[in-house]
Amino acid sequence: MFWDKRIKIAPAVLAEQVMIEFVDKPMFALPPERQPTAEASAALQAKLRLYQFAAVLMAVMTEEQKSAEYAPLRTELERLFLPPRFAHGANMLDEVRSAMKALADLMTPRQNPHHLSWSLKWFESVGIDESNPVVLHSFGMHCMAHFTTSVEALKKFKPI
Repeated sequence: MFWDKRIKIAPAVLAEQVMIEFVDKPMFALPPERQPTAEASAALQAKLRLYQFAAVLMAVMTEEQKSAEYAPLRTELERLFLPPRFAHGANMLDEVRSAMKALADLMTPRQNPHHLSWSLKWFESVGIDESNPVVLHSFGMHCMAHFTTSVEALKKFKPI
């Protein structure tokens, strides 16, 4: 229809661009003076990529609930992120689901904000002892903003 000004794009093309812009580029970096060990840095980057993918997948699923036209995009994203064989991808799928659950918990409104403790646990899980409240606050806000930005970006496209 003439009032639908969304950019029409093939799901495979959109999925590749979403992976490049929203999953492969780190959304957060520790301050230069707080750089972790090489091992912790590798774990940090892997978990960041996982959580960024989980946020994007949640955004796609949010749009898919409103319009089935986003289902092929979700399928393409899963194809690009998850290993091709179920035997290899089962653990990764569990990790994605766990990340989605953790992100949903972070974004669930509560009487007392809990993003500092959420961020503290997140960093501990990759072997980083981060207790600076500014860094913890910034990270929690980046995670929530990544989801919101993903939703807003997806609304500009019409997978065809």
